[in-house]
Amino acid sequence: MRNLLAFDIGASNGRAILGQFDGERISMRELHRFENHYVELNGVCYWDLPYIYNQLKQGFLAFRRADIAGMTIGTNGRR
Repeated sequence: MRNLLAFDIGASNGRAILGQFDGERISMRELHRFENHYVELNGVCYWDLPYIYNQLKQGFLAFRRADIAGMTIGTNGRR
């Protein structure tokens, strides 16, 4: 069984997803979900990177295994 960990970070929320491949089939399971908050500075909105970093760590903790064959992070910050 190959374990693949994916993080999907969108404009309003993010999540950690575990994909597992057994040689024939792929299954997916959500491990962690979080809201994506914006921080406004001088009239410009930014992602709260320290918060997102902490949420990524929570996603790794939800996996709690060392046998990750691959990991990816995808983002879409458009509003």
